[in-house]
Amino acid sequence: MRWVYEHLLSLLPVFLALFFFTVDAHSYEFNLAPGLYYRSDNNGTEIKVLGPLLELTSDHLAIRPLLYKDNEHMDFLYPLGKYGNKGTRFSPLFSYYKSGKIYSFNLFPFFCGNNGKRSYHGLFPVYGSLYDRFGFREARFVLWPLYSRTVRDKDVVTYSILWPVFTYSRDREFKIFPIYGMEKSPKRSYMYMLWPLFHVRKTPGSSMHAFLPLFMLDRGAYHMNLSLLWPFFTYNSDYRFDHRSIECPWPILRFASGGYREIRIFPFYWVKQQGFKKRVSVLWPLYQYKTNGVDITQRRYLLLSSDTVEIKKQGNAVRTIHAWPILYRRSKGRSVDWHFPDIIPFTGKCYRENIEPILTLVSSSSRKDSYTLDILWHTLYFRRKGTFRRFSVSLLFSYEWDRSYSRLGFLCDLLRVNLNHP
Repeated sequence: MRWVYEHLLSLLPVFLALFFFTVDAHSYEFNLAPGLYYRSDNNGTEIKVLGPLLELTSDHLAIRPLLYKDNEHMDFLYPLGKYGNKGTRFSPLFSYYKSGKIYSFNLFPFFCGNNGKRSYHGLFPVYGSLYDRFGFREARFVLWPLYSRTVRDKDVVTYSILWPVFTYSRDREFKIFPIYGMEKSPKRSYMYMLWPLFHVRKTPGSSMHAFLPLFMLDRGAYHMNLSLLWPFFTYNSDYRFDHRSIECPWPILRFASGGYREIRIFPFYWVKQQGFKKRVSVLWPLYQYKTNGVDITQRRYLLLSSDTVEIKKQGNAVRTIHAWPILYRRSKGRSVDWHFPDIIPFTGKCYRENIEPILTLVSSSSRKDSYTLDILWHTLYFRRKGTFRRFSVSLLFSYEWDRSYSRLGFLCDLLRVNLNHP
């Protein structure tokens, strides 16, 4: 794939030059968008076919939405497939990861790997063993969920039969779910009967007894939590911070004071403040405000629209606006990017590379010494770099100028008229 990409990139300018007879030493642009767009200048080469569906530049190849590849990674059928320096995955069927002696390979239902010390393998759910996976130091299973054996800590071994029905760990855990269950550790004990009805939990400083949903009482040296007919009435207190809260019923009414202050009359009004952190909601989901009081402030409108300001370590403020489904705008200092529409209000790097260009009809990018405006995938296109300017309308017309020259172009620049500066 890489050598095809490199050869196409190197040969296509030659073919275009031979076909159109002339290639400017400074730059060349062929605009038949959205069918075909080609540009070559000091900044590199760019080729687009069928709008954003096929894109070839000096640093990436895109066949959207099937494939995106650059020098660091490759996405295929985003978000299912990804290839990088340390591994490959195609969720949920295949994954491969390697770092030094540690590796894992999964081709469902087969898997194998090495944790750097021991190898493991298996055929799910028939048989398997794992080391340092899924939060376990060691795990083994036969005809899962019929039988499994797991080790989290060095001396804690847990056996399960027909998981989660029968679970046993010597002096630690015994369960016949949902009839009875018991867990013990040096600092905690927990027991249930007829889950989720009866619960008892004890620690050195507190105890909890519950018969849900009728009653729950959790008391300790510094706190008390009480629930009656949950979610109709809940009371919490923490004596260390002189904190009290009451809900009646959840989530409609809540009042808290002391450790933090909260008033909630859902969905009409909600305010919560703890130190510098503050959250406000009015006529949820119409308006929400949230700040950590240090470097992030966010306002949300109708859930999907938002205005977020983030202060970076260098002191620069980054402002991101999602006016769903109309506009996305991101600004940092003198750099501004926006696009229309904002159908899916995501901002992740992989989403921007694979999906966003297909859904974008108008986009703009502004930097200290450059600016671009793109309408309908270069059908109307304007770009500025330093003193250089160029405006083009697909097939019909282009106008290009700099300090030393200006030029008109017609029919994809097949006909050119050089204009003398006065």
